[in-house]
Amino acid sequence: MNANTDIRNILFLADLYGRHRYHALSTVSLRATKQGAYLGKLKAGEIGLTLGRRDRIVEWFSSNWPEDLEWPRDVPRPSASGSEDAA
Repeated sequence: MNANTDIRNILFLADLYGRHRYHALSTVSLRATKQGAYLGKLKAGEIGLTLGRRDRIVEWFSSNWPEDLEWPRDVPRPSASGSEDAA
């Protein structure tokens, strides 16, 4: 994968999760990264994404994904770890 695909996947997960939970992007960002503005800045292209942060964010989504919402088929899902730590 490349950085653009990684960012697109994270923002897609954030959008799905946020719509399902009725949360704004800033709320999802705060939960997934402990920084309310992080995903908004990522979406605006103001910041980049390291591989480590990408992995932590995707792991957070995987560990906290709603049971009644199917994980998107086009987004690789990490193995379950049960962790709820933020990125």
